[in-house]
Amino acid sequence: YEEFAETLRAELDYIQEGHNAETVAANSKEDHLFAAPAIYWEYTSRRILTMELLEGIKITEHAQIAAAGLDRKKIAAQLLGIYVRQILIDGFYHADPHPGNLFVTPGGVVVMVDFGMVGTVSGEMRPLLVELVLAITRRDYFAVVEQLKRLGFLRRDTDNMLLVRAVSIFLEHTLGSGQEINQTDLQDFLKDLERLLYEQPFQIPARFTFLGRALGTLYGICVDLDPDINFVEVSRPYVDKFLGSENTVYTIAFDKARGLAKAMIDIPGLLERVLIKAERGDLHIKMDAPDFKESMAENTRAMISLGWALVFGFILLASTYLLTQQYLWEARIGAGLSLLSLFFMILSRRKPGRRKAPHPPILVRRGPE
Repeated sequence: YEEFAETLRAELDYIQEGHNAETVAANSKEDHLFAAPAIYWEYTSRRILTMELLEGIKITEHAQIAAAGLDRKKIAAQLLGIYVRQILIDGFYHADPHPGNLFVTPGGVVVMVDFGMVGTVSGEMRPLLVELVLAITRRDYFAVVEQLKRLGFLRRDTDNMLLVRAVSIFLEHTLGSGQEINQTDLQDFLKDLERLLYEQPFQIPARFTFLGRALGTLYGICVDLDPDINFVEVSRPYVDKFLGSENTVYTIAFDKARGLAKAMIDIPGLLERVLIKAERGDLHIKMDAPDFKESMAENTRAMISLGWALVFGFILLASTYLLTQQYLWEARIGAGLSLLSLFFMILSRRKPGRRKAPHPPILVRRGPE
């Protein structure tokens, strides 16, 4: 509530909005593909805001963008890079990036207007967000879960393994390449996610309300510009550029050593929890065997088929013996029974097909004639 009230008052103060625009412009002075309108202070007051006129194409006008010879994918990547810098480097970002506030010039410069709603990231919070983004770009989902706990999105006592699985699938399908998962894994994931939401709920800290809103709007705009955008891969060069996170031998070795040290610290506590569950009889082992039922059904069909084969062979031999002993009528009956057993043997090898439910009757209501 306090953050909302403060932001609302700031939006109604045009002098404050002018200072916000100048702050963003100063932070972005080295970015030649970003522009914010200059403020004419001699014509500005708390009730009047006079800005430089910057012409451009609304960022959702795809036809005009294409007519100008601009690449929508590059614009999406460029916009994403602007927000990486504003949030993680400057700690001061445009908090209302809806399409009416974003334009692109024929030269490919992204223009932002309306700086009445801005957000700040505190100095102590920024390193945590930096570590979170680095973990996402490296696809280190164990580190992602730890950073979400440190930021207050998750409780400290949540199940790490379940969270890592949920976070990895969620991020790959929303920010990553959207890799396919089979139906069995998806059903298991949905069950685990349902238990996760009920037993270990997520929470959104109040200080991230406007940041979450801004990122949600930004996500929609980027997807609209480039439906196939991979946020993780697109943001990686900007993260490396702004944060100096190149994959040098030193940084890779340091990350591996840090992960190993953390694992060595976590193992005793994890082992203790496993032993406690085993002692209580609450330890459950989950095995992924999607073809087990099919294998059992195949073995059952084979055994039934073998049984019918034995019956067929026995009756056929008996019929032959009766024929040699001049019991013609009995031999004919035996031959018929042997053919019937052969039919059942062949039928038992077929896989049962799925029967479609009958279509419900269609009732046609006629009006009065």
